[in-house]
Amino acid sequence: MVRIKIFFVLTAVLFIFVSCLGDKIESDAIKAVELTNASLQYTEEKNLESAERAYLEFRRIIEKYEKAGQGEEFYNIYNNYLLNPEG
Repeated sequence: MVRIKIFFVLTAVLFIFVSCLGDKIESDAIKAVELTNASLQYTEEKNLESAERAYLEFRRIIEKYEKAGQGEEFYNIYNNYLLNPEG
């Protein structure tokens, strides 16, 4: 009986952790889209230092998910928001 309770508690904790991780990927993808748009806008304005800062922050976010083996999932969400900003 105790093992069953422990199993259910661990399953619930794992479920919460995975749910939160998904939310983080989505919020990071939205942030990456914002940085992409900002970098392009700065480039149009010939503000190259700000464009570079936005681009480097964008790359930092992407690299975090590539290193974690979640690059494909990140790119799918990123592309969805890039092409459809309304979500």
